[in-house]
Amino acid sequence: MGQDSIEYRGAWWNKSIDGTTILKWEGEQWQPWHQGDSGEAPPRLIYETRQASQHASGVPPPPTQKRKRSPGKVLLGILGVLILLVVIGSLGSDDTSDKPGNVEVVANEEPENEAAAAGEEPTPNSETEPDNSSTGSPSEQPPGTVPDVVGRQLNLAEREVKKAGLRFKAVGGGLFGILDPRAWRVCDQQPRAGVKTSERVRLVAARNCRNFAVEDEFGRMPDVVGMNLQAAQNKLQALKFFNLHSFDATGQGRLQVLDRGWVVVEQTPAAGTSVGSGRYIRLGVKRTAE
Repeated sequence: MGQDSIEYRGAWWNKSIDGTTILKWEGEQWQPWHQGDSGEAPPRLIYETRQASQHASGVPPPPTQKRKRSPGKVLLGILGVLILLVVIGSLGSDDTSDKPGNVEVVANEEPENEAAAAGEEPTPNSETEPDNSSTGSPSEQPPGTVPDVVGRQLNLAEREVKKAGLRFKAVGGGLFGILDPRAWRVCDQQPRAGVKTSERVRLVAARNCRNFAVEDEFGRMPDVVGMNLQAAQNKLQALKFFNLHSFDATGQGRLQVLDRGWVVVEQTPAAGTSVGSGRYIRLGVKRTAE
């Protein structure tokens, strides 16, 4: 019968040497088989002989058609990208949504318990509120004296501020934020130490304070209102002001992805103020077209 013979539906089948003809074993010999003859040839042999016949006759096989992308899938992909941009734009919609280097990260609250003092991980929280059970809401709390925490480890500085009866918010941390306050130091604070206030104390944190501990270098704050954000940052950095934080002045919490597309509408400190080069500078911005 041969090694390549196939038994299919009670009969033996093969194909010719050139592969173009199906053969059926009948009467002790191979007989050519064609469509319409008795019996049913194996589908695989029908396909293989048909392909061999096309090649032998010079007829190329049918072209492989490329899959076309469904317009619906393309639209879904575009919609997904737009939703992602909206979600990113909605991040940090806090009313104080300024951010260091165009990214603001809120530190963890230092828990007041013995476990925290023992070095356990703090419980994440965006800000801290002192006990106001006897004084009403945070805005009605009596003013406290801001302690001097510049240069201190962030978790210890947070504890000191809270002990003074004040709220705090820590900013900094770069792209990945402040994952562990014990690994960061306070390089600047607003308001300054000794000020009596009921406002939230801002603690500017960094791994080290080389770019902040230069308060002996004072200069005049330039007027950058009306400039696009990129130009304003360039001007301030040229004057050795590196602690810059921009935020959406409309309160929508939008991120400033392309700095040249935003214009400065407010600044703190005000133009002409004598400030140290490590001072925390806030730039309120709006889109250029607004």
